[in-house]
Amino acid sequence: MKKYLIISLFIAVTLSAIYLLSRESEVVITESSSVQNKLPSKKVKDAKINVEDESFDAKAEEEFETAQFDAYLEKVEEDWNKSMEELFLDNNAQAKQHLKEYYKLKNGYEKERERRYEAFHEMMEAKYGPNYSYSPSADEEMFNEKLVKIYEENLSKIIGKKKMIEYMKVKDNFNRKLEEDADSSESYLLIEF
Repeated sequence: MKKYLIISLFIAVTLSAIYLLSRESEVVITESSSVQNKLPSKKVKDAKINVEDESFDAKAEEEFETAQFDAYLEKVEEDWNKSMEELFLDNNAQAKQHLKEYYKLKNGYEKERERRYEAFHEMMEAKYGPNYSYSPSADEEMFNEKLVKIYEENLSKIIGKKKMIEYMKVKDNFNRKLEEDADSSESYLLIEF
């Protein structure tokens, strides 16, 4: 008896599902055909173009935002380089050499960070696939701070403690200005080294 009840219940659920699915597909067909009957074919083509225009607008907006960010990066780098020239290029005989050494260290720091990021990215991609999502951990931020300290110590050995204190003040003031100039809704860049 239970078998008949279960089989009957299964058949009833299946038939109900088939009925509901076929009814929904009829509604969809009816709605889409009535829309097409009401609209001339030219407007249907225009509607397709509008959808494409929206995706084009999104791409254009993304390209515009990318160009704006690139311009922002260039301006920050240009302003930072001017600040470093003002700091290092005093009437000291070694001033040009100190600036050159700073740029050499900065280049080394950026290459080291990039190399470490690439190695980390490859490891994460191998582990989670190409579309992984990631937020930096406190350990990684501490590691990056250690890397900055190493480069700052090397710079201090080259330029001396007095000039290093001036460098740290210039960097702190520069970063404070970047933070103040940014809108609350924008992200901003800070100089690490």
